[in-house]
This record gives sequence, C-alpha cells and structure tokens, in this order.
Amino acid sequence: MDADERGVLERIIRKLVRFCYLPSSAARGEVLCNKADSILFACILNNFCNALHKLLPMIRTTRYSMGTRSHNRELHVLDYLSKTFS
Repeated sequence: MDADERGVLERIIRKLVRFCYLPSSAARGEVLCNKADSILFACILNNFCNALHKLLPMIRTTRYSMGTRSHNRELHVLDYLSKTFS
C-alpha cells in the first residue's frame, strides 16, 4: 500500500468516526491492514484447499528446537546486489 492509498484509508476512517459509524477509539488504517494481512496469511497457511497455498515456499525441516515462529516455511535469501546491478 503506497502513501496515497494510506491517506485515502485514513480519511475514510476519520469520516466514519465523525459520522458516528465507528467509535472514536477505532484503530488506524495501518493497524487494520496489518490485522487483515495476518488473518489472510493464516487462512492461506492453514487451508490446503486455498488456491494460494500451493504458492507457499517448501516446509523447512530443522534438527534443533528453538523458539516458536509464525510459520515453518523455508524463505529464500535475496541477493540484493544481483537484483540492483543486473
């Protein structure tokens, strides 16, 4: 989401609060978007029938036990220099 879209979302939330459709303690637009993204990711991760589930990275296997993570997927390391100079 770019700055223009964030501004539009914030203005909509302020109007909804002003016209009493939302309580004055309503969350900011960024918080609402982050919450929606987290819910969407959890749905994709936990539902094998979801169309986006097959696009997830492979499950990483480890031989040690560390702290809990939000997911057990293998994330690829992006080589920054190869992307900028190629």
